Amino acid sequence: FHGGFRARAVAGSRAVGGRAFSEGRLCGLLGRFGWGGLTGRRAGDGRVLTWKLVAVLGAISPIALGRMTRSSPGLLILALAFVFGVACIGWNGLHIHLVTDVAGAASAGVAVGISINLLQLTILVGAPSFGLAADHFGGYPVAWTGLAGVLLLGAVVLSRIRVASEIPAGTMPVIGKGGS
Repeated sequence: FHGGFRARAVAGSRAVGGRAFSEGRLCGLLGRFGWGGLTGRRAGDGRVLTWKLVAVLGAISPIALGRMTRSSPGLLILALAFVFGVACIGWNGLHIHLVTDVAGAASAGVAVGISINLLQLTILVGAPSFGLAADHFGGYPVAWTGLAGVLLLGAVVLSRIRVASEIPAGTMPVIGKGGS
């Protein structure tokens, strides 16, 4: 999304769009280290709170990117690309941490496997949906706003999550464990 947006709507050049995509990926790498360091010091609700922060930052950056034009200041676009990369690309480690916290030790492996497969499915559906929205429903501002809406919905869902350590023993079903 990021590189194509820069190429078509802001920069006008595929080479610049490719550079923006690479910059976003680099910022995602930095985000993984930063979020990992932050959540490594926090457990349970602290990780959920960090996820909420990532979801909100992730929602703000596409809305702002969708409003950029060829006359927008380059430094502003780069700053937004940084936030987008850190929040929307750098969340992977947080995801695995949170899934294992929510599932608990007995179900962590199965929960991570199911979750990663669901994420891959959303990528397969999300990327063409973004493109269709940009092409047929008003351009990039509409597509970025739609992405922001999905991310804000994620923040709402995250607000309802309870980690396994908060749930009384014996009241949470264990995923993938057969009964005898």
